Amino acid sequence: MQLNKKVWGIDDLVIHAHEAFEEKMVRVVFKVEEGGKVWTRYAFPELLPLNWAGREMCDLNYWLLDPKRFGLSHGRAKSCCKRP
Repeated sequence: MQLNKKVWGIDDLVIHAHEAFEEKMVRVVFKVEEGGKVWTRYAFPELLPLNWAGREMCDLNYWLLDPKRFGLSHGRAKSCCKRP
């Protein structure tokens, strides 16, 4: 699998290279740090088990892929997906 080279921005939708390529695993970017660290949370927490819903994850940019490549969510997050 080819890793990501795109630089993600706030509210972009992504999916991690090592997660199942399913709609429920799509994440939304809420913070980007220097050095390629990207903070995400699941964009559709209502589709996940309750103990996963609020998870915040920090990954290196190259592990986060465009969900469009796998026929999943497109574009940027809607207001329902943004960090409170």
